[in-house]
Amino acid sequence: MGFLTEIVIMNDALDEFQRDPKLFAETIFEGINKANRQNNQVSMGFKHYGGYIGVEPSRHADHEVIFLHAGNCVTVLGGYEKDWVGLCRGNPAVAKEFLAKAKAIVKDAEKTLKNETAKEKV
Repeated sequence: MGFLTEIVIMNDALDEFQRDPKLFAETIFEGINKANRQNNQVSMGFKHYGGYIGVEPSRHADHEVIFLHAGNCVTVLGGYEKDWVGLCRGNPAVAKEFLAKAKAIVKDAEKTLKNETAKEKV
């Protein structure tokens, strides 16, 4: 088993990324190294675009977390995740809001699974 690295790209700068694919790749590699050194998500600037590439630290394939894509950001949820613990300590109201969103998404996914598996039995 290997490691996985999640990368979030803000599409507003997609044209710039395409104009300079070498710099784009180099920025991602730099972000991977930086995120792994800091053990938290980093925001990478690209030319005059600030923070348009988010890079999570690499995690082992057996490591389990939930990524919440909401509010124009991606937030990792997990009891031992440095960013999540920091959010819980620093802004518990937002952490509660994100957790409620994650629970609603899981509840909706469970409903879909139940509905789809019921169709198979018919």
